[in-house]
Parts: sequence; structure tokens; C-alpha cells
Amino acid sequence: MDNRNSILTDTLPDQAIFALDIGTRSIIGMVGMPDGDRIHIVAIERAEHTKRAMIDGQIEDIDQVAKIAGQVKAKLEKKLGCKLLRFVWQLREEH
Repeated sequence: MDNRNSILTDTLPDQAIFALDIGTRSIIGMVGMPDGDRIHIVAIERAEHTKRAMIDGQIEDIDQVAKIAGQVKAKLEKKLGCKLLRFVWQLREEH
């Protein structure tokens, strides 16, 4: 682990945030640490859907979306050297 991520250990501190953005074309995973009224991003990974698993923001193939989300999570875990056991999620309406 490099100095950027020295804030992390084998397990993430309780205040760490693991978030997934599941989009129409890709899934982005982010791990951050709260720092006052900001979040210090310590890792980001992205993977594109290999087929049309999402259409207009709606899940069409849940198995494919879960597979890609798992790949993003695994990349983050490898990069950080720890397991991601909790994540933040939010449903949002179309804007």
C-alpha cells in the first residue's frame, strides 16, 4: 500500500465510505474517508458493462450488473489491501 492510502489498514475504519455508482454504461466504485465537511477519496475503480445490462438507467440484467459491481469491488479491495464489507447506496429518480 502506498502513502496515499496509509489511512487504511487490513480493515476499513468504521467511518470509511464505499460507494457504487451504477450507471447505464459503467459502474464506478469509490472509497473515501470523511475529513470535516469533505471526503478524502482514497481509491476509485470503474468497469464498463460488457452488454446492455442497463437501459435508460433501469436494470435489465441483474446478474450482469451484479457481476460488474463485484469486479469493481474486487479491484478496490486489491488496490487497498482490505475487504469492503459495507457500502453506501442511494436510489435516485431521473432528472
